[in-house]
Amino acid sequence: MAFTPSNELIRMLKDYEAFSSTTYLDVAGLQTIGYGHLILEGEIFNEPITMDFAHKLLISDITRKAAPILNRISVPLTQKQVDALVSFAYNVGVPASDSQIIQAVNRKDHLHVPREMLSWINAGGKPRKGLVTRRLKEAVLYVEGINGNG
Repeated sequence: MAFTPSNELIRMLKDYEAFSSTTYLDVAGLQTIGYGHLILEGEIFNEPITMDFAHKLLISDITRKAAPILNRISVPLTQKQVDALVSFAYNVGVPASDSQIIQAVNRKDHLHVPREMLSWINAGGKPRKGLVTRRLKEAVLYVEGINGNG
């Protein structure tokens, strides 16, 4: 599935992730910088980064994290559905591509997708309020797109 991040998706991820010019540990204890960029092996950020550089990292991360989930989808989707799934994959990572969500999407069981999204609310082994809020927004966005509404 060809994919270009929408402006809505980019705004949404920037809101969820917030900007940090310096490294920090996320709620799961992973080294992070910018807009939720997980620092990869070999990457070193000794100096603060700019918002512009963080934006570039975000676009790269969106594309990299979207591919495993979108490459497994075999049915047409609206932009809102794609945005919801990519937001989910951006946060969850590779497990998203192995989740029940992909199976539900490919079965066109679109009402199961939001329910499944809402089961992914833990970080560091605990339910997180921020993840509940994020999953609700992703679920609503996905449902908005079911009937071609975006």
